[in-house]
Amino acid sequence: MKRRVVGVDVTSKSIRAVQMLHKTGQRSIVEKFIEYPLGVSSNDGELTPGQILGGQLKLAFAQAGFKTRDVVFGIGGPDVFVKEFETPDLPKGKLRKLLPELAKGELPMPLDEVVLDYYANRRDQPEGSAEAKLGGILVAASKKIIDLYMEASRVAKLNVLAIDLIPFALTRNLSRRSATPGVRAYVRAANAYINIIVTDGPAISFVRLVPWEHASLNMTPLSSDEDSEGAGIVLEFTDVHTSQITIADGADETQATVHRQAIKELDDTIRYFQRNHPDKAVEEILVSGIRLDNPAFMDMLKSGRDIKVTGVTRSGLGHKRSTVSTVDSSEIPDHLAVALSLAEAMAV
Repeated sequence: MKRRVVGVDVTSKSIRAVQMLHKTGQRSIVEKFIEYPLGVSSNDGELTPGQILGGQLKLAFAQAGFKTRDVVFGIGGPDVFVKEFETPDLPKGKLRKLLPELAKGELPMPLDEVVLDYYANRRDQPEGSAEAKLGGILVAASKKIIDLYMEASRVAKLNVLAIDLIPFALTRNLSRRSATPGVRAYVRAANAYINIIVTDGPAISFVRLVPWEHASLNMTPLSSDEDSEGAGIVLEFTDVHTSQITIADGADETQATVHRQAIKELDDTIRYFQRNHPDKAVEEILVSGIRLDNPAFMDMLKSGRDIKVTGVTRSGLGHKRSTVSTVDSSEIPDHLAVALSLAEAMAV
């Protein structure tokens, strides 16, 4: 059995797309990839945002010459809310129906504005209780962004296989490099956010998304010292599709400031995770992303730290030269890792 899938990562400036060929029992192959610059629309409100994006997707797919219309979109940043969450141990179908009721009071936005999902990663039997509990991650995705992608897909005549959470897709991709058990923290710069994900073996245990710009001013705290459970991981930031990244190619001091910020957010995340999971200790930190994976940052991260730190620069997937691409190299550029990870999610 074989299947072609295109992973699509829409940023503030471009559409990044990777076509992968999956064959049962074989290594997945990257066949084509493209970074297509988003044009500026001046239609004075005649077209909806979904129609505008659909037109851009149509042009990008035509230029790339993709051989499939099957796509996976990624969402992250301000378009999602993620939180550690516990539910009754119920069959998947029943739990999905009850999830809106269970999630009442847990979200910073009205329930009718989001699509809910739940990623269970453990089953607990509380002492003295006859009822088991499921522990995991509650995900609330903005209906607005999902509707945008669905409308754009109809305009571009694409078949949406899935809309995936970017941190989950990235972690599945990176975790291919280490199949051994243990607790790990994955850190990656993607678009305007630092993605920090803690895994316990193959299970994703914790997710945190940190904006690059003015993080100390915009970010809702993980928790207070008085409340070890915290308020969850709340994202209340500007729209990633209109924000501008101003620190990507700054001077050395600016880069050092960026590195210090990333390290602080990582350390805060690890402390928070271990305070709430005292039986688990992070054994390794895996780092990737065009802004993070460089000698200066790695040296800062390793300084005074007992935890193993590993740099990950490539996906480990096979690929061949792209026949159509607006990028400079036939290698898969690191900034296309989100699109590649989304395409990989549908491996047969």
